Amino acid sequence: MTENNLQILDKKRLEIFKNLNSFKKEGYLAGGTALALQLNHRFSYDFDFFCYRSINRALLNKIRKNFLIKKIAINNNDEFTFFNKDNIKITFLYFPFEFKNKLVNVKQGPQLLSVLDIASAKAYALNRRGSWRDYLDLYNILKSEKNTLKQIIDNAEKIFQEMFSKKLFLSQLTYFDDVDKSDIKKVNFFKNPVDLGNMKNFFESEIKKQALKFYKK
Repeated sequence: MTENNLQILDKKRLEIFKNLNSFKKEGYLAGGTALALQLNHRFSYDFDFFCYRSINRALLNKIRKNFLIKKIAINNNDEFTFFNKDNIKITFLYFPFEFKNKLVNVKQGPQLLSVLDIASAKAYALNRRGSWRDYLDLYNILKSEKNTLKQIIDNAEKIFQEMFSKKLFLSQLTYFDDVDKSDIKKVNFFKNPVDLGNMKNFFESEIKKQALKFYKK
């Protein structure tokens, strides 16, 4: 990631990103924003911060010191999601799975989950009905040739083991009927918008391209 990639963050989100720098001991930034900072493919919306341990009182106190909370959406031992003064959603989530790749260091902010691990986490999310942004981000990862479909699946199987279904993931990858179409309009692309039909055709092509490699396992 280069410093130029920070342009995907507007002024308010850049402030949040810099504030998260003080939470390096507690975890790392994951999700779409961490990916966008590395691929530079779309603007940032919310922040998903994965924690090494469950949400405790000390962490909550630290969050309240660093952010002005407008509304709390979820508050339990595994997740603390809130909206800040600018109505930006920030989630601190206890993520019990161990990722396999090194975190990406950033000078002005928290460490980022690697592109491959983000891709595998999104593949896992599709097993549980992912969002339009999950499809979009997987599409951009594959288009960027950072990782192949097989690499994403192999990594997901190592991380999530029996909780990840390769068969279900591949079927969901080309099934858009249950995608919230209203969410598509909310995505602000940094580059060119993505057509739903083109994306589906691309995924189908990638699955066929990788088919022989899958069957060798």
